[in-house]
Amino acid sequence: MLVLADLAAKYELPIDVHLEANEKTVAQFERLLAHNGRARIIWSHAGWSNTGLATPDLIRKLMAKYLNLYSSIEYRKPESAAQEAVKLMDEKVTLVLAWRSLFEEFPERFFIGTDVKLGDNETDYRHAAGHRRILEQFSEPIARKIAWENASNLLGLKGFPYSKGQAAK
Repeated sequence: MLVLADLAAKYELPIDVHLEANEKTVAQFERLLAHNGRARIIWSHAGWSNTGLATPDLIRKLMAKYLNLYSSIEYRKPESAAQEAVKLMDEKVTLVLAWRSLFEEFPERFFIGTDVKLGDNETDYRHAAGHRRILEQFSEPIARKIAWENASNLLGLKGFPYSKGQAAK
C-alpha cells in the first residue's frame, strides 16, 4: 500500500480504501496516511461501519491530523447495533448532529458515494433518495461541494451543476 501511495501521489490519482475500523486497522491506516502526504486517500463509507468504530470523532481526529484524507458518504439504514452506533440520520431523516458538524467542519473533504457498480441491480440505486435528503440539509455551497464538486476536483473531472431544487427530485 505504501508503494501504491507513492504511485498515487506521482500520478495525482486518489486511492479509495474500504476499511473496517478497529485498533489494528486504524493504526495501519494512519501509517498509510502519514507515508506520503501528497497521496490523496479516500476512506469509503462515512456513516457506515460494521464495527461501529468509524465514528465522526475518529474521522475528525484523522482529518485534522492528515490533510490528505477524504471520505465518501455512504447512506444506508442500519441493520445491526454496530451500524446503528454510527448512523447518519435519525428517525426523522435528519442528519445526526455529530455527522453534520463533521461535514460542515471539513466541507471540502467529503462527497457522496454510492458503492453501486456496473451490472448491479436496479434496486441498488434505492439509496439515492437518502443521499438527496442529506444534501437538502446543507447550505447551497456545502451541498454543491458534497454532491459533486469535491469528487470532481479530487478526480480532476469537470462536474455538472447542482442546485438544491434538484435534490428534491
